[in-house]
Amino acid sequence: MIFVLLLLISQTNALYSNKPYRTRGLNVIDIDLEKYSDLNQGSTTINIILDKNQFSTGSPFLAFCYTTNLQTIKSIVSSPEAIKNQIESNKKLCIFDNNALLYQQRVQQIVLSDLVDDGNEQAYNKFSVFKLSNKQFSIYIYSSEDAQYQITIKGSQKGECYNQCNNNGLCMSNEVQFCRCNEGYSDSTCQLFSTVITPPKAAQFPLKQQPSQIILLFPLRTSFTQLSIEVNSTIAIMAYIGCQFDKNFIPFYQSNSFQQIEISTGIINFKENDIQDCQDTLKQIRQNLGVEMDNYIVLLLVNNQNKDTQVELKLYVDSSNDDDSGLEIYYILAGALGALIVALLIIICVIYFQRKARRINNGVQNSINMRSLNGIKNKSLRQDNIPVELYEQIIQEYPGLIEISECQICLVEFQKQDLVKLTFCLHLFHSTCIDEWRRRNQTCPFCRENLTKKKALQQRVEEQIYQLGVIQDDAMQIDEQKLAELQKREQRLKKIQCIHQSSIIKKHRLLILLMEYQ
Repeated sequence: MIFVLLLLISQTNALYSNKPYRTRGLNVIDIDLEKYSDLNQGSTTINIILDKNQFSTGSPFLAFCYTTNLQTIKSIVSSPEAIKNQIESNKKLCIFDNNALLYQQRVQQIVLSDLVDDGNEQAYNKFSVFKLSNKQFSIYIYSSEDAQYQITIKGSQKGECYNQCNNNGLCMSNEVQFCRCNEGYSDSTCQLFSTVITPPKAAQFPLKQQPSQIILLFPLRTSFTQLSIEVNSTIAIMAYIGCQFDKNFIPFYQSNSFQQIEISTGIINFKENDIQDCQDTLKQIRQNLGVEMDNYIVLLLVNNQNKDTQVELKLYVDSSNDDDSGLEIYYILAGALGALIVALLIIICVIYFQRKARRINNGVQNSINMRSLNGIKNKSLRQDNIPVELYEQIIQEYPGLIEISECQICLVEFQKQDLVKLTFCLHLFHSTCIDEWRRRNQTCPFCRENLTKKKALQQRVEEQIYQLGVIQDDAMQIDEQKLAELQKREQRLKKIQCIHQSSIIKKHRLLILLMEYQ
């Protein structure tokens, strides 16, 4: 039965029609674009949309045919098998929304545009966008049973998508182009609900009894040379695998457009030649349409049995050495290393200038100290109550001290030329060690005996009594021999102190010269 579509013309004479239909058999809708002044040659894009709430094998099929022979058209659209044969024959006597038929979507769309030419026709056809060669044409709807549906016919304006973008999909451009779908939806009309899995990875999910299917998308990188999918299912299921943009197929069991495998446990291999075909198809689409698109491998799993199953997948990939992601990682690491080197250089410069400033300050302080040293002798040494002596001389003078082999402060063994100090309590220490100790305490670090000046004077009196004199009849007389030995010892101690003091002054002068040179 043939219906002539009468379109209402508004004041702007724009094309838009939205009408309900009920069909069993073949319905023909004639369209004449000459009636609409807003449709100019060179910029005409027509959207034909069939919307039905449910899909079944007897549901209406929307078709646009380049032939007007009704007998031929009826033979093509009369059954899913006939439609499948027409698509795979690539004769294009009639065209369909292959996406909707493949994934059993509720909405079918056919887009006709005179922007399509012989050069880009194949790329546009992947998105159900076909060549509009005449402004007078017909569309055909066939249903083997009673079916109610809505037909919308409208002209696309600048800023709209070729297809109707479902599920909040958007056109992100000021030109007529394709839909940009939200996460979880794909295909040209944003109706295909799918799960994206990035290999290598493992995943598992339930697959209910017939009719049940699940669609998986695997991002395809240029470095991939082979994708292997290990399948583990409790029952046999049908698997269809192919490129995302191979849209001219329907997954009937006899179809050769996709790889078809009946599998329960085993491995599905998508080989290098298959991956290269996907890359070449995407490259051609990008060149013809001027649109950047992501590339995916599609895996359709179908359960045709009356049992539920749990499906487990493990994905493995073989990659070539020239992996783009590897280059990205290399650039990131190189950038991080460069930033680290710059940071280290900055830290080194800061430390250098801080040390230089510290040297200048120390040089000034050393100059002040040297002036005081030039004016007076080492006051600390001169006023010290405990004389500095060589360890070798101390041992010769007091042989009993040889048992004290190490300093009781630093616990380092004495050497012959070490400068040492013998306290009033006859304990032996390195000169520098006991001096540092006495800045905090005036007691012996070993026996806690008092080391103050008062104690030193008392000790000196006692030494004079025992060293210079002898007691005869309760009276003390000077022993000339002991006095000579004591004077000789005092001269030797003064000589050692002068040498030590001169060495300190020379070191200070050398340090100042080095600082001034820097």
